[in-house]
Amino acid sequence: MKETNSLSDLEAQALLQALIAIKRGDFSVRLPQEWTGLSGKFAVTVNELIDQLSAFTTEVTRVAREVGTEGKLGGQAKVKDVSGTWKDLTDSVNKMAENLTVQMRNIAEVTTAVAKGDLNKKITAEVSGEVLGLKNTINTMVDQLTAFADARDVAAKQQLADREKELMRLGELEHFQKLTVGRELKMIELKQEIARLRKKLGEPAA
Repeated sequence: MKETNSLSDLEAQALLQALIAIKRGDFSVRLPQEWTGLSGKFAVTVNELIDQLSAFTTEVTRVAREVGTEGKLGGQAKVKDVSGTWKDLTDSVNKMAENLTVQMRNIAEVTTAVAKGDLNKKITAEVSGEVLGLKNTINTMVDQLTAFADARDVAAKQQLADREKELMRLGELEHFQKLTVGRELKMIELKQEIARLRKKLGEPAA
């Protein structure tokens, strides 16, 4: 069959319907692969366009759903054979997902550490906008908790030192008390011995 450089009315109508479907976001319409000549070139080009747009929208939607709705971090859109604006859009979506992943994991790491009592971590991810405000709030909270913990430790050490001094003083007083009581007992025994000897010797009691 001789190739033709023009479209028949049926081919033009099919091409129009495919383009209208693409405009509406419907990628289920495809042109017949058996077309030849100019019609065949249109069919191949439009079908490839449909495949690329379908793959692009599927991947972008998947990543947006995983990261934005399901909270699954680390997702990346994988679209083959794209270039130009489509590649730029794919790269932009992947960069957005990557940034969110890094930011959220960093925030989760720090807040988890704080919950476990570890105040040595702070958010270091590069952020902007409202996420920057969240970063500053969390880092300020960590600083305040650290200051509070340091003050608490100083107070606890002072209380421990005071208690040790009090225990040492108590030990000294108890030792002095034992010595004093011992001396008093010896004085009583000495008086009794003196009285006994005076009585034995017939001396009057003092």
